[in-house]
Amino acid sequence: MDLFGTFLSCRIAVATMLERRDGSIVTIGSTSATLPRIGQAAYCTAKAGVAAFTKVLALELAESGIRANCVNPGSTATGMVDLWSSPIESSVQDRIHGNPERFRAGVPLRRLARPEEIADSVVFLLSPRSSYITGHVLAVDGGETII
Repeated sequence: MDLFGTFLSCRIAVATMLERRDGSIVTIGSTSATLPRIGQAAYCTAKAGVAAFTKVLALELAESGIRANCVNPGSTATGMVDLWSSPIESSVQDRIHGNPERFRAGVPLRRLARPEEIADSVVFLLSPRSSYITGHVLAVDGGETII
C-alpha cells in the first residue's frame, strides 16, 4: 500500500491541479528507499518506488505548472518506534548509534527526528518559497544517509 496509496492520492490531486495549471505535490518516502534493511524488502522497495514515481510526476507535470517532490524522513519519534522491537529504548539506541547487525551506521545528529521537523520540510516544499524545486527527494534524516 505504500506505493499504491501514493499513486491513488496523486491521481486524484493531479486532476484538480491540471484544471488550475498550478499546484505542488509532496509525497512521503523513507530513508529505507536508499538504506536497505534486513527483513524490509517490500517496504524498502515500495519507498524507492515512491521516490521514482515522484520524479516521473515532476517530469510529466512540469509543463502544466505543477511541481512534485518527495520527503524521505529518517528515524522519527512516532508510534512506529513501537514496532521496532522490545525493549524499545535498546532498539532506538541501536538505530541512533548504529548497530552493524541491525542499523548500518546510525544517526550523526544522535537523536530521532521530531514529527514537526518532517512536517516543516513538507510545508516548505508546498510553499511558494520552493517554487523552483521539482523532482527533488529531500532526506530529512539527521545525516543517516550520508554515512
